Amino acid sequence: MYRSALIFLAATTILHGQSATFQWIQQIGGSQGQAIAGVGADSQGNVYVAGSTSSADFPVKSAWQPHRGGSAVLRIDGPGGQWQNLYSFGLNSVTALSADPRNPNTVYAAAADGLLHSTDAGATWTALGHPDGTLYGLAIDPSASNVLYAATIGNGVHKSIDGGASWTAINNGIVPYSDGKLYAYNVWVDPHQPNVIFAATSAGLARSSDSGGSWQTNGQFQLARTSGMAFDANTPGLVYAGGFKGLQRSTDDGATWTPLPIPNNIDIVSSSGYFEVDSIVIDPKNPAILYVANAYGGLFKSLDSGNTWALKQLGGGVGYLTADPATGALYASVGSAQILTSLDGFNTSAQVGPTVSYLTSLLLAGQHLFLGSQANSDVFVAKFDPQGNPIYATYFGGAANDQANGMVVDAGGSVYVTGSTGSSDFPVSQGAYAKSGGNFVFKLNPDGSMGYSTYFATPSTTPYAIAVDADGHALITGITHDGLPVTAGAYQTKFAGVYPPCCSIGLGPPPPSNAFLTKFDTAGASLVFSTYVGNQQDVAFALALGPDGSAVLAGSNALYRLNSDGSALLANTTLPASIWAVTEDGAGNIYAGGTTSSSSSQRFPLTSGAFQTFPFPFVQLPLGSTAGTHAFVTKFDPQFQILASTLLAGETQDQTLALAVAADGNILAAGSTYSKAFPTRGAVQGSFSSATGFVTELAPDLSNVVFSTFAGDTRNFGVRTIAPTPDGGILFGGATAPSPFYNSYGTNNALDPSFQAFLVKAGVKPAAPRIDATLNAASQLGVPISPGGVFQVKGADFGNDAMLLVNGTALPLLSRGGTTLIATLPNDFPTDLNVQGAATVVVQSGGRSSNPFLAPVAAAAPGVYSADGSGVGQGFILNQDGTRNSPSHPAKEGSAITICATGVGPLTFDNGYAVSASPVNVYIDGFYSLGIAAVLGPVNTLPGDVYQISVYVPHPADNAASNPNLKNFVMPPQVAVTLEINGVRSQTSLALSVGNPQ
Repeated sequence: MYRSALIFLAATTILHGQSATFQWIQQIGGSQGQAIAGVGADSQGNVYVAGSTSSADFPVKSAWQPHRGGSAVLRIDGPGGQWQNLYSFGLNSVTALSADPRNPNTVYAAAADGLLHSTDAGATWTALGHPDGTLYGLAIDPSASNVLYAATIGNGVHKSIDGGASWTAINNGIVPYSDGKLYAYNVWVDPHQPNVIFAATSAGLARSSDSGGSWQTNGQFQLARTSGMAFDANTPGLVYAGGFKGLQRSTDDGATWTPLPIPNNIDIVSSSGYFEVDSIVIDPKNPAILYVANAYGGLFKSLDSGNTWALKQLGGGVGYLTADPATGALYASVGSAQILTSLDGFNTSAQVGPTVSYLTSLLLAGQHLFLGSQANSDVFVAKFDPQGNPIYATYFGGAANDQANGMVVDAGGSVYVTGSTGSSDFPVSQGAYAKSGGNFVFKLNPDGSMGYSTYFATPSTTPYAIAVDADGHALITGITHDGLPVTAGAYQTKFAGVYPPCCSIGLGPPPPSNAFLTKFDTAGASLVFSTYVGNQQDVAFALALGPDGSAVLAGSNALYRLNSDGSALLANTTLPASIWAVTEDGAGNIYAGGTTSSSSSQRFPLTSGAFQTFPFPFVQLPLGSTAGTHAFVTKFDPQFQILASTLLAGETQDQTLALAVAADGNILAAGSTYSKAFPTRGAVQGSFSSATGFVTELAPDLSNVVFSTFAGDTRNFGVRTIAPTPDGGILFGGATAPSPFYNSYGTNNALDPSFQAFLVKAGVKPAAPRIDATLNAASQLGVPISPGGVFQVKGADFGNDAMLLVNGTALPLLSRGGTTLIATLPNDFPTDLNVQGAATVVVQSGGRSSNPFLAPVAAAAPGVYSADGSGVGQGFILNQDGTRNSPSHPAKEGSAITICATGVGPLTFDNGYAVSASPVNVYIDGFYSLGIAAVLGPVNTLPGDVYQISVYVPHPADNAASNPNLKNFVMPPQVAVTLEINGVRSQTSLALSVGNPQ
């Protein structure tokens, strides 16, 4: 939990006069996925963070709940359904469970990459060896407890003869898949003939009659992956097997098979179009009675050994079945999350144990029923002192998935969290408002103990944000599809929306939704008020409280302001944007942030004098520019009249995800961006991934940026939440993610191990000199600097004595100005530094050092020079006759041109020609351009040595023989020009002017 990220760590070095600093960084969580819901600080400067985690090893301290609410293995004892989590070291999820038939207290639990066993019915666990590959199935020889068989994904079947300490592959006869790998999904041992082994493989059901020495695959089961098998305890040789194509029976121990009739409910099929059997069990009291589980339809029962069937509706699909031979009790998993038991053939049934996240196995061993499950997510809350030292860290949740969506801290250090839950055992306090539901609100006291906890409403309502007023009342907002508990006198007591007509062809409109606002009493025992807000497609993602107690909720493209008792709408407005964040200052002014809309016909309102009223300039080209929707911050008065509005935008997509008011009244904004030209000032670091976070502080009137920096490492990253600290510092939290344009609303991303959460304490100091960014000198983008490449350092207060240091070494300057220094990175500059792909850039001037800026470094990051130095528009390109390419002097199709660039990486020379370490490909209007030669040398008006690559302008009509569509193709007057090296492309906004073909 308390590990620092690689890039973040390198950025924390404190030097005199730096503008922005990351004072400390905590990586939050354990070995699995984490997501951030909120951060905050109390009046003493203590720091709080809340979110969701699926890690079984989340590092707790002074925890109210020391373990995850659900474990990888649960045990239910006896018909009363008493259950307990079995917290086994090293297991986050379980793929299979098995027990020794000779000693049912000896249990094995298999995970994707590990194997544990217990000799005391799960009370304690010991790690064993495990075969290579993903472990998916396990069986124990009933005649020899030390003999185990394992099914793996990728490496077939393995056998252990020493109780799992070591393993040997036994794949003689196992048919490989088309990729050459061996896929085994499960394995069974015949209890009557232990030398007969069955394995479910990608080629069908494989059978061995010599304990795995050799295998034969039954032709009748080709391409029908077997999911379940059942052996008749009273009739040796009688075996049932089922899979994707139904159920079959063998009376000769699997040597031959006979298909059984398909149930009459044939409309209940899998996506493959077949009736799918997921599990089979024989009634322990009557072997003529069979039960078959179908995840799509439910439970099917046969009274005549599988000749006829009846459907037993259990309220959902059924995945796993097992039976207790001692009591005759039957168990079935429903919806992959609940266990039902029955003593009368499922004429009646009752739930046993809790609702889990996702059931992966069901095992009856002696008097114990064991449940194996995938990782579930719990809420977590952690508290740190102002220096980042942990005070407490706790789980909070039940056996199924719990997700924190919003969090707030009051001045005294009480934490309030809201979110969604699938747990039937989510911890609730005595006197809670509700004892069941699909979502929750809880409060932790300053010492981490429970203040209160309550369910709220059905899963049709999802809270996304929470706030707390001065009296300690929690308010929540979000989305509801009806069924919201409402109070008398509320502003809107009825759901407003019309469902689309039934059964329309194709994708219809989404179901209607409203926003809502609910206020709890200070004990979480009752509702002060609860009201719907909006109609048809409304939702609220953000909530803020004003000094008069009114509440502002925002989401989609709408903002609403309700009075303090929820009885009246005071004002509302819309923006042509998606609104993700809202905050309110002490004067009642409202700030909203999000993403401008690319589909709205309305122009986004921007105000004169705002910091940024247009994004990074770009030119529309046939290839399409990278421009997209942009981050914004808009300031309203209490009646939603716009006072100021600015973009926070680069050359492509950006998104504001969080807003807060700093102690001095400045506005804190955070989010995520794809842009390399995102506006930065006094920055800590550059952008190290295709998508990264940003943190920006703006003046209250949005006219100026105090500081702005990228935040993140080499993984995609987004800053999800931001808050001020009483000492003038800034807290922000975020998570790695596949894309920055995500939100956790409705998606439990903590279940994905690629999501890792970070909490950062930042500070700001005036800097002179000050570094804002490092840019490719040609593209003017904050892409990595590269050996041999010319780059610019942008900032302020660079004097005539300014020196540029990269990793402590001064570089010769090509140009020096008050806001710009230009230099060439040495050709032999290493790209595998201690902090991989990074270099610390510092400017020294007037006896002072700037903020150290952590710049990305790569072997190559090409940029093409533009005619006006902006990095966009007409390229700095020479025609075949040596004239500058322009609309008035275009190049002809098929003619030679010379493109001026930098950032192509280290070069060697052959007879005077420049040779790059990797091939440089040129594309014009999307067509590959044949190369001629490249040289390195000076070009008038361009800085340093310029990479000059000569190519032919494509003449697409030459390819008409292979593509008739090109016969009459003529390039438009301006086309896009890009360079590509090892998949890395230059900016996409450079144009070549083209005239008539030769």
